Amino acid sequence: MPRSSHWLNPRSLLTISTIALFVLALMPVRYLGWVTWIADGPVTLCTAPIERTLGLVVNRFVDRRENDGADSTQNNALVARVQQLEFELLNQQSENEKLRAQVAEYQLGLSLNPDVPRQLFARIIGGGADLSAGIIKAKAGSNEGVEVGSVAVVKGVNLVGRVARVESRFCFILPITERASGRIEGLIMLGDKESGPACSLTPSGAGALQGPVIYPADQPQVIAAIRPGLLVRLADGRWPASSQMLVLGLIDRVDLATNQRQIVTVRPVVPLDRVPEVVLRIPAPQPAATPGGKTPP
Repeated sequence: MPRSSHWLNPRSLLTISTIALFVLALMPVRYLGWVTWIADGPVTLCTAPIERTLGLVVNRFVDRRENDGADSTQNNALVARVQQLEFELLNQQSENEKLRAQVAEYQLGLSLNPDVPRQLFARIIGGGADLSAGIIKAKAGSNEGVEVGSVAVVKGVNLVGRVARVESRFCFILPITERASGRIEGLIMLGDKESGPACSLTPSGAGALQGPVIYPADQPQVIAAIRPGLLVRLADGRWPASSQMLVLGLIDRVDLATNQRQIVTVRPVVPLDRVPEVVLRIPAPQPAATPGGKTPP
C-alpha cells in the first residue's frame, strides 16, 4: 500500500490553513474581493437547499424558549393566586371557628342564667395605668353600652369580676382575686346538682380565694365531703341576680383551723390575669321614675 504524501496529513493541512487565514487577515480589503465571490457562489450553492429548513428549526427553538418564559411567568402568577386563596380560606375558617365558639359561650351563659339582659364580647388589651396593677382593661366602653357594675365572665360561666370604671371605648375590670374586690360568698357543689355548705371567701393575694366553710345550723357538717376538686359557685346577694351560680373556681386545698373549722382555698378555673377576652353581662336599664315618684309598671 503506497504511503500518503506528508503534505496531505491533517497536521500539515491545519498548519497551512492557519497560515493562510493569518495572511488573509493582514491583507488590505481591496485585495479580498474574490472572497465575496466564494461566499456568493460555491458556499451559497451548497447552503441554499437547507437554508430554509435551518431557519425553521432555529425559529422553532426561539419561539419555544419565548413561550416557555411566558408560560413560566403565567404559572408563577397562578401559584401566587392559589396561595392567596388558600390563605383567605384558612383565615375565614379560623374566623368561623371563633364565631362558633362565641355563640357556644353565649349559649352556655344563657343556659345558666336565662335572664341575662345583654352580653358583649370584649378583648383584653392590658391594665390601667392609673389603677392598681390587677385591673384588667377591656376594649369596650360606654359607646357599646357598658356600665359600671357590669359583670365579666370567661368561657361562658367562669366569673372574672365587675367593671369598676368605664370610658367611651374602654372599661376597667376588677377581678375577684384582687384584694380590692373584697369578700365574696360562694356555694360548694357536692355534685353536678347537689349543693353543699356555703363559704365566705376573700382574695389571698396569690390569684386565689380563701375562707371558711359555713354550715347552716340545721345542716350537719359534712367535713369529709369537702375535698379538693369540688366546684364553687357564686351565691352572693350583693351581685346581680343574673350572675348567681356563676363559677368562682375549684377547691384547691382544704385546711383545718385550730377551732376545727374548715378553710378552703379556691382557685379560678381560668387564670384571670391571662384571659384574652371576656363576655360582659350588661345590666338591664332601670325604668325611669315618674313625676309622682313611682316607676312605671
